[in-house]
Amino acid sequence: MAVVCFLACGILWFSTHRAGWIMGGAIVVLVIPFTLVIIMPTNRILLDSSSPPDDKQASLLLKKWGHLHGVRTVLGLAGFVVILLQLIQGR
Repeated sequence: MAVVCFLACGILWFSTHRAGWIMGGAIVVLVIPFTLVIIMPTNRILLDSSSPPDDKQASLLLKKWGHLHGVRTVLGLAGFVVILLQLIQGR
């Protein structure tokens, strides 16, 4: 969905030449590399059945994952707000 949003915003930017479209789409699509590079290593440790983390480590990793997920959520929300502002300004 983030890629589709980015592509749609790119088309709107190309046709309107309003930078807010591409900025909003770029912010939204940032959730993909953020997830793959920043969050995925924590996921892998938590889901590793061959050497599962002990309770204390799992608790710390889950807390870390929660914070990272919060950042990812804020990124998506920020992109949505930028796109929403473009829609409002286009009227």
